[in-house]
Amino acid sequence: MIPVQPRKNCFIQAKGRNNSVGEKRKYAKRKIVFRILLMAIIGLYLLQTVWSHRIWYYHSQEIPVPIEAVLKKDVMSQEDYALLFEQTGLGRCAIDELLGRGEEGKQQILNSQRWFFKEYQVKCTPLLWWFTREDILIDSAHNQAIGPPIPTLQPGDILLTLSTHSLGWTHGHAAIALDHQVLLESRVLGENSALSEVDSWRYYANYVIVRVKNAPNKLRHKVAEYARESLQNIPYRLTAGLLGEKDADASSAFFGSQCAYLPWYAWNQFGIDLDGDGGRLVTPMDILKSDKIEIVQVYGIDPALF
Repeated sequence: MIPVQPRKNCFIQAKGRNNSVGEKRKYAKRKIVFRILLMAIIGLYLLQTVWSHRIWYYHSQEIPVPIEAVLKKDVMSQEDYALLFEQTGLGRCAIDELLGRGEEGKQQILNSQRWFFKEYQVKCTPLLWWFTREDILIDSAHNQAIGPPIPTLQPGDILLTLSTHSLGWTHGHAAIALDHQVLLESRVLGENSALSEVDSWRYYANYVIVRVKNAPNKLRHKVAEYARESLQNIPYRLTAGLLGEKDADASSAFFGSQCAYLPWYAWNQFGIDLDGDGGRLVTPMDILKSDKIEIVQVYGIDPALF
């Protein structure tokens, strides 16, 4: 007679097999989740360290060209201004202003050329944890370094940099000049707009200073004074210009700004829209693309791009 295996034992064995299959499935799911997380981490790392730096610190590999003879001319040609821009990063308006200062101004132009060809290294540092980072200059000893002087800053001028990036998006940063030394900027999420010194921008790996073309001196001072009186200590809002009216009411309790929105808003109150693409979101690149601005000074970016 063939013995019959108790049903209980069959049930236990089947249950064991089911548990084994279940454990394997759970393990397979964990592996998939782990791989997805690992790929996400690697992807974010590559975005912040590689893709964000596709616009990298520019330094000319050419030998500086003597410009003393050009600076002695009574009248400069377009070619002369182009040469000086290529050699110093100073735009036509800056060159004219410095030449108006006589011999001292000429020496400042020559000094700008020396700074322009000085080579640095660049370090990517955290601004808002890992989410937002910025590229700053360092010397050969890996200490924080400082770039060229900014000799012709005027009230109402706008400072732009492409050194700031978040998760692969090189959105940059912006500020508005209140006078020759003091800036106003909305710097980072969680901080209200505040005053800063122009020399703090000399640590960036690149920057561009722009001026509204044909704007009278009186108007530029009015814009700067408006920004000083009305746009200090306002909250940082990523959604500035996106929700509600783009030209919002600055007296509203919900009013806020992000970096490029602040100088755009200040100038827009006087009828000058510097948003180059006319969209709801204002970025530093939008201002740089505006046909209403001219270059005052560029550093860390190839002048041939302008």
